[in-house]
Amino acid sequence: MHSHPNSLLFLIVFAIGHLQAAETQLEATAFAPQGMVGSVVGVSVDDRGRVFVTQTNRRTYGAVDIRKHMDWVIETFNAQSIEDKRRLLKERFKDGAVGDANADGVVDWQDLTVPSELILMLEDNDQDGEADRKVVFADGFNSEITGLAGSVLAHGDSVYTTIIPSLWQLRDTDDDGTADESKEAVTGFGLHIGYGGHDMHGLTAGPDGRIYWSIGDKAFSVTDSNGGHHHFPYHGAVLRCEPDGTNFEVFAKGLRNPQELAFDEFGHLFVVDNDGDFGDGERFHYLLEGSDSGWRSYYQYRNNKKLGDVAGYNALSAENLSKPYFYGQAANITPCVANFSEGPAGFTYNPGTALSEALEGHFFLTEFPGKRLQAFRAEPEGAGYRMMAPEVIFGGQMLVGINFGPDGALYAADWGENKWVPHENGRILKLDVPAADRHPLRGQTQRRLAADRRRMTEGQLLEWLGDPDQRVRLAAQNEIVQRGDFTILRQTALTDSRTLARIHAIWGCAHLTRTRDGESLQG
Repeated sequence: MHSHPNSLLFLIVFAIGHLQAAETQLEATAFAPQGMVGSVVGVSVDDRGRVFVTQTNRRTYGAVDIRKHMDWVIETFNAQSIEDKRRLLKERFKDGAVGDANADGVVDWQDLTVPSELILMLEDNDQDGEADRKVVFADGFNSEITGLAGSVLAHGDSVYTTIIPSLWQLRDTDDDGTADESKEAVTGFGLHIGYGGHDMHGLTAGPDGRIYWSIGDKAFSVTDSNGGHHHFPYHGAVLRCEPDGTNFEVFAKGLRNPQELAFDEFGHLFVVDNDGDFGDGERFHYLLEGSDSGWRSYYQYRNNKKLGDVAGYNALSAENLSKPYFYGQAANITPCVANFSEGPAGFTYNPGTALSEALEGHFFLTEFPGKRLQAFRAEPEGAGYRMMAPEVIFGGQMLVGINFGPDGALYAADWGENKWVPHENGRILKLDVPAADRHPLRGQTQRRLAADRRRMTEGQLLEWLGDPDQRVRLAAQNEIVQRGDFTILRQTALTDSRTLARIHAIWGCAHLTRTRDGESLQG
């Protein structure tokens, strides 16, 4: 993640007034206080209120950063597979901050296998607002090619995490708080030794029933479950697959270091991408399926004064590919909505009933070096969107990942140290508006998310398809799909008067036919 202090805020359309501070300014309490967790990055809260976090121990001490090995640049770009990268590390790694980690008297690639990334589970059993139980949900992520644990997602009966080279699916089958099943659902990510932190992030449950995530410009070469090959050696991208790892697809490409992803209530996908350190500005994107945002990883080493002004043509800067739409822009590149932010990290969207009514329809973005959390809206404009006036609603902490809990509060991973190396001083913060300003439907949402959907009637599920909260609607949609009830989905899509219920029914129809060879949508 890289900062851009002179973000071009004058490009943002200030079409609405600032938010009312009394209704939108967030207050922080420590769900996991300092000392309970270390250098935390990603956070996810399941329907039971259990908080899953990723803790990185490999940054600097296990995951190699190319900026400390600039003589490897050509070699790493020649790598076209994970095994190529593995061979490079085994042949060339002989020093670094890792030191003699395995105490065998030699500093070599085997020292990279000592630190392990961790997935932690935190619980508040006495309901006093602070976690009283911490369990290592999963570990053992420590090969010489293992990257950083960037994100985590509790979804269905699984917990997913993104750790180069794989999207991992973890399951706790005996409900003891520890994963006893794990598999690499999709693998082949991180071909290059690139910038630290340009890893896999953004795990999100899509409205279409698929799992979405992002990868920075360390690139990927994936063979999917059907034998198809997806070779993108110079791209960061947004990716998706079914919950079991099948039907892998590249949704959008040409990104540098996208972090977390956010869907609005209509299924439109947004991301904030980090800048290239050229003064180009971070980019707020409305991502279209099949789109290319213009970045290639080798641009990093062309005319970058931080790296010695390496000569060469850089299309990103020369052709203004990082800018919002302008006349004469390259037609094959999808422009961003705005140049905005200072070190974007965590990113999410209000699912409908979280926080307060004043914050409905808002995106939330943490700015890591900027030490602030901003909220803003995006309004349709032609075939795209325009960004509305952002408002700082919390500040002073180096927040990374964020996600809403079933209680309507925003849970945030607080890095806790103004430095880039692993440490033991992180926190998980619970951010919320004052009690008097909270959304009146938060209690209903929490009860519905905790309910056993398997016992619900068809009528209850139909009611939920039009619920004010996206998470409840998606829960109902997924249960109907699980039951294989195409007829009810089709009828709802054709006749229901509730717009969002019809949209979810359409997604459910597509999900069912895609994954189960169901009836034709025209049947």
